Amino acid sequence: EFSENNENSDTDCLVQRKGNYIPKDTNDPLLISIKTQIKSLAENLGSIDTPTTHNNITHEERDAIYKLRDNEDIIIKSADKGGSIIIMDRQYYINKVNECLNNSEVYSKLTKNPDTKIFHSIKNLANKYKDCFDKKKKEIQYISNFDFKTANFYGLPKIHKSKVIQTEMEKCNNIYVKITENLDLPFRFITGGPICPTSRLSELLDILLKPYYCKIKSYIRDSTDLLNKLPKFTGEEINDIIIITCDIKDMYSNITLNLGIKAIRYWISKYPELLHKRYNIDFVIEALEFVLKNATFQFNDEYYTLIKGTVTGTKVAPTYANLTMAFLEIEFYRKVKEKFGENIHNYVFNQWKRFLDDGLMIWKKSFGNFEDFILILNNLDSNIEFTYDSSDYGLSYLNLFIYIESNKLLTDVYYKQTDSHDYLPFSSCHPRHTKNNIPENLARIICTIVDDQDRKQYRLTELKSWLKRSGYPIKLINNAFYKVSKIDKMTLRTKALLKDQKLLVFVQTHNPKNPQIFGNLLESFNFLIASKKFANTFKDLKFIKSERQPRNLGDMLQKSNINLKVNNGCKKCNRKNCGTCQYLLEGETINFRPCDNNFRLLNAFSCDSGNIIYKITCNGCGEFYIGLTTKLRDRVRNHKFCLNNYESRTQKVHTHIHECAGNLPVPFSIVPFYKCKRDTYITRLATESYFIRKYKPLLNS
Repeated sequence: EFSENNENSDTDCLVQRKGNYIPKDTNDPLLISIKTQIKSLAENLGSIDTPTTHNNITHEERDAIYKLRDNEDIIIKSADKGGSIIIMDRQYYINKVNECLNNSEVYSKLTKNPDTKIFHSIKNLANKYKDCFDKKKKEIQYISNFDFKTANFYGLPKIHKSKVIQTEMEKCNNIYVKITENLDLPFRFITGGPICPTSRLSELLDILLKPYYCKIKSYIRDSTDLLNKLPKFTGEEINDIIIITCDIKDMYSNITLNLGIKAIRYWISKYPELLHKRYNIDFVIEALEFVLKNATFQFNDEYYTLIKGTVTGTKVAPTYANLTMAFLEIEFYRKVKEKFGENIHNYVFNQWKRFLDDGLMIWKKSFGNFEDFILILNNLDSNIEFTYDSSDYGLSYLNLFIYIESNKLLTDVYYKQTDSHDYLPFSSCHPRHTKNNIPENLARIICTIVDDQDRKQYRLTELKSWLKRSGYPIKLINNAFYKVSKIDKMTLRTKALLKDQKLLVFVQTHNPKNPQIFGNLLESFNFLIASKKFANTFKDLKFIKSERQPRNLGDMLQKSNINLKVNNGCKKCNRKNCGTCQYLLEGETINFRPCDNNFRLLNAFSCDSGNIIYKITCNGCGEFYIGLTTKLRDRVRNHKFCLNNYESRTQKVHTHIHECAGNLPVPFSIVPFYKCKRDTYITRLATESYFIRKYKPLLNS
């Protein structure tokens, strides 16, 4: 799989589907030679020597993983913060989620799945504003033509806010604690829909609204950004300050649609030059309202919709919430000026900082009672409530501990009490460079944040013990720490600028057992660079390898959809006049050979399925063919046409079925058995080749 970013790409297109471009045939001898080499490489992957690997878990551990995965009495979730893993009684988890969903002011139960209707409405919306989109309509294709899935509703346990859990952790020095009663465990509820019907429209809106961040005075990008914006105090000034941290209670739930739309309309109207030239305010407002009003999801095989607040989990939500709070801050600054005067207003205008729902203010006692400051915040909107903590010594904010010592405002790294400090084990099958970089990156965080030298040394020693516990070699840790220690703090706190490079990226999913073919591809690429004809074309292009992360233990054991009923398998659509149903083979498993184990279908397939690998079986003799298609219905129509027309009967599969089963009412049966993870021709072709090599169908040759 290749990805390219170059000057020939459609730079005016904000979002687009991955390309399916296949180079045309050429008469150039060099290109023909390279194409032949790469094709031969792809066809003979099975014969290439693979690296020697070993299992990093025992058979007993593997069996335990499968038993945990299949245990229907428990639910496994990551903690909201800190990296801990929580194993809960299934019914306890369901009751906690239902307790949230039963709030009729926020959620409404639906009688059926509305996704198809929502998706159709997105197509209508795109057609209404078709003049906004790019000339080639790639953006319309992106937001309205993809395989969607219903969003899932789930909760992440906030163990850092449970006093019972914190007390138990203080009592025992163990890697786990067990609590069976009186558990005061709150949850963060999330609607997870990375490919729900509105997901791509939400992504487009996020891209359109992101440029307005530059107008948010209080905005901080991350903790490093905050370190550069913290005020400096000298001498007696330090004795005059109070550190205040604020939290917006249930921010997403309490931003009403009217407030949010009013805020977005304000920003676009005030700074129209920041909106992309092709788009207008009417599209943004209508599309945003559509995304927010159609926040539908499922839990435990029942369907719901959000009727109050803002859905979490959709791409545009953080940007939308940020701009809404920034809109309220305009009134906040005005009221501060009215209450405290010009000088204090100027100070607050420059020093009030906010990261989403977390606010920070270094208040001066000489300004008066800071509770008047909090009161102004809490009077901005009747639905928005700020809670706060204050201290004249120190408080935590994000991953910082901001404190006063030696007449200075200093920072230290902050860990929650429930933080597990379980870093990626060095025995993991991740690429070696990934594991090698972890000690350096963690040390870099400490050296960037911690001001006091003694504290910094203590934090590094602490980190070393955690890394050793995860199996990292002492030499690797020491080398990483030494390397970071040579970088001055100013450099550490300066955001690195990304180099503008033209890249050709070879992407594959990481697997230590995969044949290593990048070297062969690089050799072919170097031939192109060395040739006179193509030297100028490729001279500034860098060819690199990238590996995406495969499914890990967390993916296997944690599921957002808790339904015990699995609807995987192949079923006919049973629509009147469907030309595919009579050929479709129903079931949850298929066989490629009588002696083979059953192949279980891991997705739900029907006559409408697309982006798939399928099996055609001759109903006369049982021999089969493996193919690929973007739409099953169209492919069946094509096979029928080829069988019935002599001139089109060019493939062996058509000739064989016509001769062997042409006299039967239904000469062949078809079953889709694998859903490709990426909707690209290259992915389908590679997947088809894999199954052909594995099962050796006679009708493909």
